[in-house]
Amino acid sequence: MILKKNIKALQVNKNTQKKVLLQGNINYYNEYIKIIKTLNERATSINDIKLVGSIKFYYNRFKNNFSDFFNQKSNELREFNLLSDRDNNYLPDVNFDEHLNEIKKILDLILEGKVTYRKYKEAKDSVKALFKDEFFDYWELSIGNDEIANMSPGKANLALLKLLIELSESNCPILIDQPEDNLDNRSIYTDLVQFIRKRKENRQIIIVTHNPNIVVGADSENVIIANQNGQDKNRENKSFRFEYVNGALENTYANKNENVESGVLFSMGIRENVTEILEGGREAFKKREEKYGF
Repeated sequence: MILKKNIKALQVNKNTQKKVLLQGNINYYNEYIKIIKTLNERATSINDIKLVGSIKFYYNRFKNNFSDFFNQKSNELREFNLLSDRDNNYLPDVNFDEHLNEIKKILDLILEGKVTYRKYKEAKDSVKALFKDEFFDYWELSIGNDEIANMSPGKANLALLKLLIELSESNCPILIDQPEDNLDNRSIYTDLVQFIRKRKENRQIIIVTHNPNIVVGADSENVIIANQNGQDKNRENKSFRFEYVNGALENTYANKNENVESGVLFSMGIRENVTEILEGGREAFKKREEKYGF
């Protein structure tokens, strides 16, 4: 009688543990659904960008890890789609009902002792491998009719920059290093600069750049200019190897009295430094003046 009760208690405990494991798998999947739904909804506010998310599964990685526990001559697991060979480039959407059904069947085989293990492999470790989270969120990004895989590097970088900033709910400053890389001048001025001007109304944006259209066209509030001794004999510093000066674009003067201040950065205003250092700086200021009617 006691033995029967113990067997029944063990069976109840086994069923409870099965439910816990399967529910964990369901919870993993539901978390990805929440992430995709949230980001898809927020992405609808970005006018020229289309973002579509889906849930995928690392089938080959799962198969390789899980199959390693079992004797290759064992036929019990060969019927399962989860353990079939796949092309690494083939990423079908997950049919979760079918996926969960196969997980249940494989778990039953393990718990009923109907699988043959390799030497030194244990059932408990195979169960851990069976329920390892191998789901991942997969995103397709496009601008107009162009998918990101077919975009130029510059256009793709710009699309990702827009996406990251638009989807972020943070109010922290943004630091961007040379966003103009691989973009032509037209794209810099009509796309990148306009985007920065719009976004800086809500967040502080700090940019490292060599492009005058970004510095001038984006109406920078504070321009920081750096100079290193030894790079150009006509641009020597006042005291240190690295020197910096900062100010508004409207800061303009040319210091003709060399005894007042030494060092190239202090011999002229911010406007003059930008014009001298950045190729196309004079043209960038001309565009700005025409825009504001100066």
